[in-house]
Amino acid sequence: MSAASALNVLMGLPETANRLDGAVCVQSEGNVDASIFLHSFVQMYMKGGGRAVIISFCQTYHHYQLIGKKMGYNLDGPGSPPTKSLFVDGLTDLCVEQHDEQLWGPTQFPTITNFLKESASAVTSISKFIAAQDQHDGGNHATVVVVDGIAEAVAAGVTAHNMLRFLHQLRAVVEARGDGSALVFHLHADALPETGDVILTQLPFMAKTVLTAKALATGASASVHGLLSCQRRDGAAVTLPARDVHYKTKETGIALFPIGSGAGLL
Repeated sequence: MSAASALNVLMGLPETANRLDGAVCVQSEGNVDASIFLHSFVQMYMKGGGRAVIISFCQTYHHYQLIGKKMGYNLDGPGSPPTKSLFVDGLTDLCVEQHDEQLWGPTQFPTITNFLKESASAVTSISKFIAAQDQHDGGNHATVVVVDGIAEAVAAGVTAHNMLRFLHQLRAVVEARGDGSALVFHLHADALPETGDVILTQLPFMAKTVLTAKALATGASASVHGLLSCQRRDGAAVTLPARDVHYKTKETGIALFPIGSGAGLL
């Protein structure tokens, strides 16, 4: 079984699925970085004919492009009109009043206003980008919208309330498309300042699936990089039993192992 199929099975999806069935919350705990799972979902959509929007508060475009090339997909560059993907630098493109024609292309999208006060404007602009590309291609294409660096955004001054509102509005817009589009967001719990503690309790309720990557209790290992826990929600209140596996990060993606095996894909 391939790494992509193993992750699908862990999340309760068909092995060959190229779409998510709801929002996904990816959490990093301790000294592990679970952002590789974000790239797995971007890979899933782009290789399946879909699109990707990456909103990052912690990394540059070149970071995602470099990893994307290693995993077999390419992101549209900031110097060309976006068609299959869009990269948004959260701290510069969403937190200042300006219209960046290089980012949004020649189409006149609404001005991105101060994210701290009017996150709805940012959501509207991202929604219009997706709709414009649908119109250009003559049909809907499932889109994964990735928000990376929630803790870093809060540390930089975005209030927990405004971040939660932004994610809620973004999820509503994405899921309303009804075509398999989904929101994926990443939080490094240990980087979250005390002012953002409410995010830790609220984020899991915004997702159908919560993936939490943790360091090994036995310490660092060359063959296993961490423990991945998958928690699925059935409706608003019912939480299904969690499934835990070991994982290893590779240049081309991830490998999942049953706990204790240390070999072979799940």
